[in-house]
Amino acid sequence: MFFIVSLLSASVLAILISMIRSKHFFKALILTALHGVAAICAVNVLGLFTGVSVNLNQYTVGASLICGTPGVIGLLLIDTIFKRM
Repeated sequence: MFFIVSLLSASVLAILISMIRSKHFFKALILTALHGVAAICAVNVLGLFTGVSVNLNQYTVGASLICGTPGVIGLLLIDTIFKRM
């Protein structure tokens, strides 16, 4: 569990550093948040057909807002790993 938390923390840090270095921090932040919300909505809508969905709570929405599409993919991977255990 510690490995997953440290991996997610490192990815959030890398995303924030790349936003700062791009000289368009707020534009990148808003676009990342919009992509994340669109991705999590698409996953849940398509979940009606595929059976794969992500529960919406403050942590999953926060991950999708901060990390964008990679955050949603990470949530799907974590959900799949822990469902199989």
